Amino acid sequence: MAEFQAEQIENLRRQGVGYRSIGTIVGLSRDIVRNYCKSKGLDGYAKYTAFKVLVLDEWLIPDLSKEYIEFIFELSERRFDTASTIFCTLYKQEEWVKRLGGGAYAESIVERFAYNVTWIETGDVNMR
Repeated sequence: MAEFQAEQIENLRRQGVGYRSIGTIVGLSRDIVRNYCKSKGLDGYAKYTAFKVLVLDEWLIPDLSKEYIEFIFELSERRFDTASTIFCTLYKQEEWVKRLGGGAYAESIVERFAYNVTWIETGDVNMR
């Protein structure tokens, strides 16, 4: 793989472009692109970390699986102090740790997302 191909792959992946499409653009197989991306930390999270603003609607309404909580943890790590995330939820921040299952993952997620935050409370008004 040439250096210019590696740069193209990284730029396209950060924009959320899929492995197969990147492979077509740079002239490499999907597997080579995927393996390169994984080795550089540009795996499946790149799509979500590339957005300048990410909106999570109905945050914490459904029960969350362990895999989903781990995904949110990793996402919070990658977006921390680099991009904006908007949460639309019925729950107050004090309830987030409990809704995320408690423990170190939950506390870390809330701490990262609550850092440098602006809260807009709507009270009892339904904004839908």
